Amino acid sequence: MKRESVKRWYRIVAIVLIGFLIAGTSIVFSMQPTLAALVCPRYFGFEQLSGRVFVNATMPGPLKAQLTRAMREGETKVADFYGELRAAPEVLACATDSCWRGLGGSGAQAISYASAGFRLAPLGINPIIVAHELSHIELHERLGLVKFMVGAIPAWFDEGLAVIVSEDPRYLLASTESDRCRVDAT
Repeated sequence: MKRESVKRWYRIVAIVLIGFLIAGTSIVFSMQPTLAALVCPRYFGFEQLSGRVFVNATMPGPLKAQLTRAMREGETKVADFYGELRAAPEVLACATDSCWRGLGGSGAQAISYASAGFRLAPLGINPIIVAHELSHIELHERLGLVKFMVGAIPAWFDEGLAVIVSEDPRYLLASTESDRCRVDAT
């Protein structure tokens, strides 16, 4: 009789823990829909373009071709800097502002999520933005999730490195300049 009550107690604890896990996952995914879309892109109206790159189903052919080129150029730039690519992120690319807003997007052209993946706004589908996000992803992959989550690398370093790797002209002058920075540090 005692053995049956222990088994019953274990079942109750297991059911409660599973309930907390499901509820917690639902809360996180409802607060940040991109995380859910990275796990199951097709459920959110994305179709596979290639490998781990997904686009919203209404993306026109020319924009798909532009994304393919941007991914190739961005990956090359990041691999050249790091020596190789270790990360294999999921990529969600939106062709419309409504798709972007549906993933929780606002002002930024792209957002990365640790080393899991990143999302691109319609204006973010270019080699510079892709390289910028891939640089974040590659650094986070090499750093490891725990160190990334506890802030082992300051955000300013992460952002600065991504600017340098992507050679972002919004922040850097041409490579022929002796001081490439667009903003005077003094």
